[in-house]
Amino acid sequence: KTQMSDGAETLPSAEGKFALTFQTDMRLIANTDCNNGNGSYELGPDNAMTIGPMATTMMFCEGSTETQFFQGLSNVGSYKISDGQLWLMLKKDSGTMIFQ
Repeated sequence: KTQMSDGAETLPSAEGKFALTFQTDMRLIANTDCNNGNGSYELGPDNAMTIGPMATTMMFCEGSTETQFFQGLSNVGSYKISDGQLWLMLKKDSGTMIFQ
C-alpha cells in the first residue's frame, strides 16, 4: 500500500499482484496486476535509494492502481526494512510505499 502524508491511502487493486524484485546487478523488476516494468536502482548512504527510469509494458487495464504505483517508485528517496516489510519513503516526506 501507499500511505501519503496527507492521510490518503492507495491500496493495490489486486492483492499479491504488485511486487518488486531487486537484482544484484542494480536492476529492478516491477510487476503489477496489468503491466510489468524494469529499470535501475541506486543505493546511497543513510539508506538513500533512487529508482528509475522504468521501462514498462503499455497495456490498459481498467481499475488498476499501477499508475500511482509507478509514480511512487519514481519518487522514492530512501528505504528501510522493518518487521519483514520494505518501506520506500517518498521524497519530501510525501508518503511511504509499504511491501510485505
